Amino acid sequence: MLAIPLESDRSVIGVLQLMNAQDAQTGEVIAFDQHISELSASLALMAAASVAASIRENQLLQQIAELRIVINEEKANQQVAELTDTEYFRALQGKAGDLRARSHKNRP
Repeated sequence: MLAIPLESDRSVIGVLQLMNAQDAQTGEVIAFDQHISELSASLALMAAASVAASIRENQLLQQIAELRIVINEEKANQQVAELTDTEYFRALQGKAGDLRARSHKNRP
């Protein structure tokens, strides 16, 4: 068996494992030769880069989703502020306050 770690930023993010190298003529299981080991190490570097890129992409997508939530909350806050800062809304608040005061006076 040949096992090669997939590394990114000095941490292992996966392992490339090759099992049961076989002799082409006899089909007998043999040790991996040096050429295959070197080629596999090169493939492991490319695989590690691909996995790391996928991880980064998923993290960025998550951050974008979080930013959308923040942006939507900010937009909602702005819309509420626009509504509550109008003279019409202040007049309604005054009327609601008057109604509450009257209902408290009329209670036994």
